[in-house]
Amino acid sequence: AYIDDLDVENNANIHGNTNLDGNLTVDGNSTLNGPTNINNTLGVTGESTFTANAEFQQDVGISGTLYVDTLDVENNTTLNGDLIVDGSSTFNNNVTITNGGLGVTGNAFFYDDVIVEDFLTVQDTIETNDIIVSNNATIENAYITNIVATNGTGVFQNLTVTDDLNVIDGISAGII
Repeated sequence: AYIDDLDVENNANIHGNTNLDGNLTVDGNSTLNGPTNINNTLGVTGESTFTANAEFQQDVGISGTLYVDTLDVENNTTLNGDLIVDGSSTFNNNVTITNGGLGVTGNAFFYDDVIVEDFLTVQDTIETNDIIVSNNATIENAYITNIVATNGTGVFQNLTVTDDLNVIDGISAGII
């Protein structure tokens, strides 16, 4: 049977499969019971709320800002821009920076060893309890209260020592 127009004043219950060959417009709230498959693009105007987990099996593109309460990433992550963090940050493993540099505004606190495999340049004051150098060290205009040099040579220019100077295996002084 073919019907040109159908107006229903009250509830309509349709049993069985329903095929629509045109646009579907629904005014008011809609409830779908059971799994729902959409075989093309889903466009949503307005806010959307998911009350259970959502799984995406392909890439997700977001053209605005993503706001999350907690972000838990389980595999490697690549950021193609700046990482701006408000508040404290904790890294529970190694941090590797391969390009550019690490810029810190304010204090940086290290509660364990810091290993520098190439040159270390400091443009202001270093405050430390001890400096241990395992190879050669060149220090200019130093005010040092305790230094230990092992397996190498320490070269100092304009050196002021404020406490005992202990020398093992000789000392040489002169013009370099």
